[in-house]
Amino acid sequence: MVIKKWWFWAVIIVVILSGGFGAYKYNRVSAYNKLMSNAEKNMGLGNYTKAINLYKQSLSYKNDDAIVKDIKVAQNLKKIQDTYNEGIKIMNSKKYLEVIDKFKKMSKLNKKLYLSAQDKIKQCIKKYDDVNMQLASDAYKNKKYDDANNYLQNILKVDTNNSDAKKMESEIAQAKQQQTQQQQTQQNKPNLAVNTPSNDKTSKSQPNNNDDFKKQWIEDQVQWAKQHPQGNQNNQSNNQSVPQIQNTNPSDSDNTGTQSDYEKQNMLIALKQEEQEAQQELDNAQNQMVKVYENGKFVWAQDQSKIDSARNRLNQIQSQINALK
Repeated sequence: MVIKKWWFWAVIIVVILSGGFGAYKYNRVSAYNKLMSNAEKNMGLGNYTKAINLYKQSLSYKNDDAIVKDIKVAQNLKKIQDTYNEGIKIMNSKKYLEVIDKFKKMSKLNKKLYLSAQDKIKQCIKKYDDVNMQLASDAYKNKKYDDANNYLQNILKVDTNNSDAKKMESEIAQAKQQQTQQQQTQQNKPNLAVNTPSNDKTSKSQPNNNDDFKKQWIEDQVQWAKQHPQGNQNNQSNNQSVPQIQNTNPSDSDNTGTQSDYEKQNMLIALKQEEQEAQQELDNAQNQMVKVYENGKFVWAQDQSKIDSARNRLNQIQSQINALK
């Protein structure tokens, strides 16, 4: 009887221990499965930091190489996500070139973020182009051609096929060529005719300033007329508009009046010529249309700054003419 009781209690103990071990094992497997399920769920939601922590906890239940690989994948995806978020932050600061550079380095491991980054690159290029195109248009309008070209080069560095930038670049090249030709024409423009011979000792060197040159030219004319009365009389007989200058003492009151009239007459002739040129310049400015960049596109418009400049010049000349009359 004693032996039977001993076996009975032995079996009971074994059953209890087996049940406890089974429950313990069941609980560990259940916890492991729950951790893995939550980790995969967070991976799908893009919560990579939380997923990494859950994977690491699961290793305490099961040391599996597959879990180690999952952790590395989650860590790489976390880096990609951080890079993307940083790029968005920089984009909001309008540092478009920096954003473009960062998004171009995005890995394709996260396809969703990679495709979004490519779209952001296009947006940044468009915004960067618009900013520089507006600056180039303003510089072009103000005839700051070198500055305009610099802005266009900024565009073409990131958008080599930008047709608007290439078109404006061509227009600037033409405008610079025309500007150079006008400067050369102005430099080669013949001086006002001076009756004084080249070896006349009374003639002075030509001043650089146009107004000073007119005054100097008139003084040379008067001096030459006083020294060559006969030649001046001959000129008067051929051209009634030129008053006769007598070779008398400059202190004489009549001669002073004649000199004054002579100076006014020649000054009026020069100013009338300038008035015609200024009027022609104003007409050309009013008829000329230039391309300006407004609201993200090119439109034809008058160059108001050029018109105002030409009108101001004409008004100044006319004011001088009225003052001499």
